[in-house]
Amino acid sequence: MREDITLLMPVLNGQAHLWDQLQSLARQSHRPTRLIVSDDGSEDDSLEILHRFARMAPFHVTVLRGPGRGYAQNIHCLLRAAPKGIIGFSDQDDVWLPDRIAQGHRALERLAHPALHVTGRIVTDPRLRRRRQLAHHPRPGFANALVQNIAPANATMLSSRATELVRLALPPADLMPPFPDWWIYALTTGSAGAVLCQEGASVLYRQHGANTLGAAYGTAARLRRLRYLLGGRYGMWLRAQTQALWRVRDLLDPEAQALLHRFSVGLHQGGWHPETLGIRRQSRAQQAALCTAARLRLL
Repeated sequence: MREDITLLMPVLNGQAHLWDQLQSLARQSHRPTRLIVSDDGSEDDSLEILHRFARMAPFHVTVLRGPGRGYAQNIHCLLRAAPKGIIGFSDQDDVWLPDRIAQGHRALERLAHPALHVTGRIVTDPRLRRRRQLAHHPRPGFANALVQNIAPANATMLSSRATELVRLALPPADLMPPFPDWWIYALTTGSAGAVLCQEGASVLYRQHGANTLGAAYGTAARLRRLRYLLGGRYGMWLRAQTQALWRVRDLLDPEAQALLHRFSVGLHQGGWHPETLGIRRQSRAQQAALCTAARLRLL
């Protein structure tokens, strides 16, 4: 029996690129069962575009009214609405290559444990030109998930068991951490789940200056992330993420619980060293920056 595939799309003032993405979903070689959209108070023509697409889409489309309290709570709304089965996240401004869903479905179908399928992404300019594939990071795990997200929402699909795990762990909406996809990556790896990273890319990741975070590519993007690190914003994200995981620590395996406890103590007391705890980011440069920030009590 074929598993249901539900796509979840948060929308806010997305009219510039929304139709392109919706059309790419309709052109998938393996179509989803349904698309659930949560519009978080668009003041442009996004709703009109969504309803026009819903009338001609080759799958069922539901358009919800979002809570109007920001990205994280809008994702919370979508996760609450998602039924059982495989789910995937779709950004409003990307374009999916025709085999995106098929690749995820082949990897996740009938898995008996929580798992994420993470496809590669190709960074583009607003007109989908100047394409360059983002670096591939093949070393997922809970020790990485505490300080970095390598399962970004627009590249990630969840197995049925991962969907069940997320729904079980879902906090109240106002306690959702700033980056729900990062939380899902940590929750899955901390619960002995798998992360299946695909080297080939199947998402065109459009950069247009209004992305929620944007790709970690190029000098400007690296400087922006450095400012987040030195200015304390990254430390705030770490604390929110850790607190959200601590609330559902009983769902984590014993080793992950122990590491989460040591990491929480380090964040609270300051002066901790990531490598002493076995915590790591993907690249040497990123790890060096993390160690320096921890030593200088910037986190």
